Amino acid sequence: HKISLSKLPKSFLILTLRDSRDPLPVSRLSTTPGAYDHTVRLWDPRSPTPGLATLQHGAPVESLTFLPSGTLLASAGGAYICIWDLLGGNRLVAKLANHQKTVTSLVAAPHAGPPASGGPRLLSASLDGHVKVYELEGFKCTYAASYRGPILSLGLT
Repeated sequence: HKISLSKLPKSFLILTLRDSRDPLPVSRLSTTPGAYDHTVRLWDPRSPTPGLATLQHGAPVESLTFLPSGTLLASAGGAYICIWDLLGGNRLVAKLANHQKTVTSLVAAPHAGPPASGGPRLLSASLDGHVKVYELEGFKCTYAASYRGPILSLGLT
């Protein structure tokens, strides 16, 4: 398989990535395609060579987001979220298991929360009908909202 990125509205090719066996259908990140083969592949968009590294998430990867620091990447799949330190040797720094069903969507918010304690946060949505908010210092869940049905996508404006 290959992943091609195009610039709209004129639709000219920017980049083609190869070596992704089963690309994630909903990934919104151009340089970190996830896959249903339980991996996240890191790519250098300036280089035509295959991926720089492969991270083993351990479940089909549904969503990816860079955290506001730019050095941490969150991957979601199965009932958990993995936090990867990309500058620290691509090591797993946290595994968050706060959902009961598949985590379907991640969003990083650079500024969230009340003014007295606001800061960067990670939000997750799941098929269990919950949206959870995590602070990024200790990756603790600080808020949860429950909805009647499964949540497939999450966005902030």
